[in-house]
Amino acid sequence: MIKYERLNVFEASTLDSKNEKATCFYGCGPALVTGTSQGRLQAFDLLNCSRIGETDQAFEMLSDVKGFKDSLLCVDWRGLLIQWNWTY
Repeated sequence: MIKYERLNVFEASTLDSKNEKATCFYGCGPALVTGTSQGRLQAFDLLNCSRIGETDQAFEMLSDVKGFKDSLLCVDWRGLLIQWNWTY
């Protein structure tokens, strides 16, 4: 990396709430996808930090999120692998 420029900063208040914290993240095209301590995915627009989507709580705390084609693959803290269809 020879030259870089900061484009945006996500404040903790955008990603976290009192009862739920972002525990992992993945840059997915124009979005930032976070896994949370409540087992949900949240998606934010990378340019303006607005929330563009979220899933219902369904699993334990998510510890990793990765993308593969039109899917997001998540691992919860117990090792369960969850695949989500992703469209943006």
